[in-house]
Amino acid sequence: MIAGLYLAAGSSTRFGSDKLLHEVAGVPLYSLALSQAAASRLTELLVVVGQDADDLERDIARRFAEEAKIGVVRNENAVSGLMSSVKAGLRAVAEHRDRLFKSPDYGR
Repeated sequence: MIAGLYLAAGSSTRFGSDKLLHEVAGVPLYSLALSQAAASRLTELLVVVGQDADDLERDIARRFAEEAKIGVVRNENAVSGLMSSVKAGLRAVAEHRDRLFKSPDYGR
């Protein structure tokens, strides 16, 4: 299993609006990165979003509905900084790994 974390829980205060939803060539910025990651050898990609990321989460679900390897993790403590998002993402990867290895289909 090769997991990737895309940290998207920042508040974009210096940018002035949610920079991840800012469009570049007609496509949201985050979408360009996720498309590249989805095409990579990652087996799982978790997008860590903040507690107020409903718009971003809906857009991810709509744009990447067919992409099974992309999941969203909520960091309810995102205001405390970047490391809280890293920890939330790593916890989610560990939980997924534990479920996978306990699965009766593992190794088939």
